[in-house]
Amino acid sequence: MTNVFMLMALALIVTGGASFYILQNQELLLRIVSSQGLLFGLMGAELLLVIVLSMAINKISANVAMIMFAVYSILTGVTLSPIL
Repeated sequence: MTNVFMLMALALIVTGGASFYILQNQELLLRIVSSQGLLFGLMGAELLLVIVLSMAINKISANVAMIMFAVYSILTGVTLSPIL
């Protein structure tokens, strides 16, 4: 159980790191904020990833699930960065 909490903490750090990177790169932040299609596309990709991961969790390996979770963590940081 401790490993699960460590992985969740690591995912939060990755999310924060992705958000921090976007905030430091003003050009990229402006591109995300000014393009409604890009922002909604990122949110849609995040939602789609959750659905795919939920449907395939019993069929995929632990490594694939971890990679998908890392991608989800990065997407969350990118989509939440305009709010910060």
